[in-house]
Amino acid sequence: MWVKIRENPDIPVLLTDGPGDCMICPPCHSFCPERGTCFAACHLRDRKKDLDTMLKLGLRPGDVLPARELIARIYRSIPTTDGICAYGKDTSPEWSACLSVAIKKFEKGLERGVLQS
Repeated sequence: MWVKIRENPDIPVLLTDGPGDCMICPPCHSFCPERGTCFAACHLRDRKKDLDTMLKLGLRPGDVLPARELIARIYRSIPTTDGICAYGKDTSPEWSACLSVAIKKFEKGLERGVLQS
């Protein structure tokens, strides 16, 4: 995916919520093609992350925009994964913050320009 985006930053990106129409999820061993869902105990949590991310970006499932614009919106609108990958309070193991939140992996990636070509 990143190679394609770097080679063609204007490639259109279709936003989806959940793995059903996703191009990244089907190769994963936890993707169930018959149901179009993930069975690794993350399906609902990841779906919420998708929707929370789109909300922060001002986008909706089904929107299509050039990868360059999507990346610009991420840099402008999502300085941290708080509220997407962490909710301030862990209520159960399934809804606990991702490990990458504690080590600020996303923020470090932004600083290094991981999403920029």
